[in-house]
Amino acid sequence: MNPYLLSAHSISHSLSFTYSFFHSLFLFFLSLSNSLSFSHLFFFPSLGFFFLSFPLFLFLTLFLSFSIYPSISLSFFHSLFHHSFSLSHTLFHQSFSLSFTLFSTTVFFSFTLFFTTLFFASTHFSITLFFSLFLFYGFKNNFSFFLIFICLFVFY
Repeated sequence: MNPYLLSAHSISHSLSFTYSFFHSLFLFFLSLSNSLSFSHLFFFPSLGFFFLSFPLFLFLTLFLSFSIYPSISLSFFHSLFHHSFSLSHTLFHQSFSLSFTLFSTTVFFSFTLFFTTLFFASTHFSITLFFSLFLFYGFKNNFSFFLIFICLFVFY
């Protein structure tokens, strides 16, 4: 396998999770504005934003998968997992925003969601960078592909 293709595969992972991170950042400010006005009129537009952007995200991921690999790669399923994870967190957060209209409660959950997403994004980026370098130098120095494959499953 070409190490440059594997690096591109890792970059597609990072891009998908970066997308989810900025999406959560957008919803953080959206929920904060909901708390300040004590209204939830933005709840349904934010859901609409998610369901409109989700097919576009799937199309872009499939396009990347087909352009990098001749068949559908693991990056599609990995990206789908990350985006569905972000979606479930957002729906969970919005249900709390609907239930608790107090300013402090909503801000607390908004900050929790924001910093949790920030932590997962930074951790995922560092692991992806590590695997990109490891795979590149592993194939360059003729390491065993089976060992690299096992390490991928252990760390991911």
